[in-house]
Amino acid sequence: MLYRFRFDANVAAILKISGYETEDMLIFWPVGATPQWVKKGRRMGWRPTEAAALGVSQVALDRVQAGQISVSGALDICHSARLEAGKRNARPEIIDHMLSVTWKAILDVGEPKTVI
Repeated sequence: MLYRFRFDANVAAILKISGYETEDMLIFWPVGATPQWVKKGRRMGWRPTEAAALGVSQVALDRVQAGQISVSGALDICHSARLEAGKRNARPEIIDHMLSVTWKAILDVGEPKTVI
């Protein structure tokens, strides 16, 4: 249970430094995502900080792909995840690898094109 509390605290901290208010956090973070990421984090041997950073970044990628947030907004969230993970004793080799893959995927989506 302590893992989940730490995970939730990390998700909230990442979204807060990304500029999200409580209501916006609840809209951004999908229902049912916490148990999935906690289970995955434990299974992979990640610290709660690491699981939260990847989870938030992955949700940002999903939101970009669905056209719900901009590429720059998603990259800001990933950057916030990296900063927060660094403050909370995440292992740099894990965070850097996970986030570099997510950043590349976000950049590959690109901004939607406007047709005139």
